[in-house]
Amino acid sequence: MTISNDINDYEKRTTDGGDVVYFYKDDPLVLACPKCDETDGEIHHLFVSGEDGWIGTCRKCKAQYKLKPKPPVTHARMGDGGGGRRQL
Repeated sequence: MTISNDINDYEKRTTDGGDVVYFYKDDPLVLACPKCDETDGEIHHLFVSGEDGWIGTCRKCKAQYKLKPKPPVTHARMGDGGGGRRQL
């Protein structure tokens, strides 16, 4: 399957993390960098990373976009043998 690089096949939408990126209008889910479209008129896909895929990074310009809210940080509790965990 070939993913289109035509800007007309994408739409700008706000992610659950609050940033605006391009979403491919068809399957599969593909995200693209709006900064690269604005600066050079090219589509560059985002690499999704982070725990539960909360960050997208442009493969060309390295801009980062929040795709989801960042998961809460967890720490081991002191004094309980190190086995307990709590959310901050």
